[in-house]
Amino acid sequence: MDDTEWLEYIFGQPLAAKNNPDAYEFERNVPRRDALALTTWLFSNCGNLLAQFTDRQVAEELLFLVSSGESGWMYYLYDPSIDRTTRFDCIRSIETVYRDIFSIRCPNIPDQRSSDRDALDNICFMWWEYFPSAGLPTTTDDEREAVVDALIEVMSKILQLDSEACQESALHGLGHFGSGTKRAQVAIDEWLASHPQSVLGAYAEAAREGNVQ
Repeated sequence: MDDTEWLEYIFGQPLAAKNNPDAYEFERNVPRRDALALTTWLFSNCGNLLAQFTDRQVAEELLFLVSSGESGWMYYLYDPSIDRTTRFDCIRSIETVYRDIFSIRCPNIPDQRSSDRDALDNICFMWWEYFPSAGLPTTTDDEREAVVDALIEVMSKILQLDSEACQESALHGLGHFGSGTKRAQVAIDEWLASHPQSVLGAYAEAAREGNVQ
């Protein structure tokens, strides 16, 4: 499958069109390593590739890619049969989605408990909650720990972006994936020290303790 065909499949049709037997068969025919490599290409070039699509289109199809309840492709990040370079390149490319999409298209955030988020704001905030946190049956504890560590590193970088929407999402993710881990706590502590007046201060404190929603 080439890049153009991949982009058309993901973003050229509504989410509902990919929830049918033909779409499932299409997905099964894409080798897992290729699926991750194409996702990395898409994430790494998302600013240009997705400029033609509306916020709602981008939100729906990012949800399809990232959600464990939709395509499930992010589970491939935990697949030890795929080389780590391919998997971890994909993880690192997530930062570009935040920098080139969310930080630009989601400039303002409502309170995290508000129900009036639009579709793109919602996928930005909920990214890490939709994201699979458990591995495959073949995933060892050591492998899962390595993947989660790489994810926490990306969240820590996203936390440094000059965007409250991205910062809030990163805190949300660190609260879920990094609860009780030293690396997540250090990232949050450093952010709190450099953003003493942020409206997200209380949320950061809750994330530090793994108490996020």
